[in-house]
Amino acid sequence: MKSAYLLLLIAGLLLCGVTSVIAGEVFTVINSEELKAMIDRGEPDLVLVDTRSTEEYQEAHIKGAVSIPWARLEKEPAALTFPKDAKLLFYCSGAT
Repeated sequence: MKSAYLLLLIAGLLLCGVTSVIAGEVFTVINSEELKAMIDRGEPDLVLVDTRSTEEYQEAHIKGAVSIPWARLEKEPAALTFPKDAKLLFYCSGAT
């Protein structure tokens, strides 16, 4: 049940492969197949950040993901204390 929930969650969250530029920074949206491939090949410096609530994270999450709820990120951007060369991949429960 949990794995089916995760697959539906990932598929619902990562719908298209679009790159956009916001405030001079480049962001890329990937689909679930691209994410799975990155995880399967052990993409170096990949950090999965689950921005859902702590309760949602505890219910089910992608293996290895770090829980930093969006509400915390809004108040405390310094919570993202990852190396500069890290590839941060954010996911949540909403679609774009």
